[in-house]
Amino acid sequence: MNLFKGLTAIALLTLVGCSNLTSLFFYPQQSYRVTPDFYDLKWRSIKHQTADSVRLTSWYLPAQGESLGTVLFMHGNAQNISTHIASVKWLPKAGYNVFLLDYREYGQSEGSAKLPQVLLDIDSALAWVVKHDQGKPIFLLGQSIGAALTSAYVPHSAYKDRIDGVILDACLLGYQEIARDVMSRHWLTWPLMLPSYLLPSEQDPQNHIASISPVPLLMMHSRDDQKIPFEQGKALYELAQPPKQWLDLAGGHIQTFLFPSVRDALLNFMKEQGNND
Repeated sequence: MNLFKGLTAIALLTLVGCSNLTSLFFYPQQSYRVTPDFYDLKWRSIKHQTADSVRLTSWYLPAQGESLGTVLFMHGNAQNISTHIASVKWLPKAGYNVFLLDYREYGQSEGSAKLPQVLLDIDSALAWVVKHDQGKPIFLLGQSIGAALTSAYVPHSAYKDRIDGVILDACLLGYQEIARDVMSRHWLTWPLMLPSYLLPSEQDPQNHIASISPVPLLMMHSRDDQKIPFEQGKALYELAQPPKQWLDLAGGHIQTFLFPSVRDALLNFMKEQGNND
């Protein structure tokens, strides 16, 4: 996630004016590096359309054996689902279907990635999952900017009562806050910190996190994260309402599921919420 490059551009553009700065938080890549075949996973490409008529292409990985539920995955801001599949490729073996959403402009999805329109992409994906879930539990998992998008989407989702749990990994507090943090890391960009206040804040996680309740929430963040400060994730957690759980992580930004203990914690959370239905 090239936050320094992108947020420097944002700060510069605020000085001259820009109609949609939020598009600069997204770094889409159209070509796939791999497909699930590379990992010997069964899969299919899913074509779905948003409420504003943007055609998206996502991937669906069926559970191996009897399904315990479905995980809708919102990836980080760079590249596409082919480079983020490593975060969730282990879930089918654990008994969960996985729907990997590629936002507009990413991979084979059409359109242009910007807020708030990208939230419609999550809605389209969740509508597909609800239609095909066969009454099984549904969990939303977001990483990095995917976590930020998820936190803004869930409170206002028409399908909120169908969501059994929300998992947010390395979530930023707000777009102005992360811009200021990145600008503060080098003396050359210190003068650009002030324009960050011009960034829109309507979709900031801090403005929505409390309203995810009563959907159970699991938040996690690494103390070693060099992209999104641990302190932002912890401050966001303090704003969340019960039921909620927190998990301290180690390692780099969204390297979360390289660690078996974290995989087990996620599976335990989903099993617990699934059994509460």
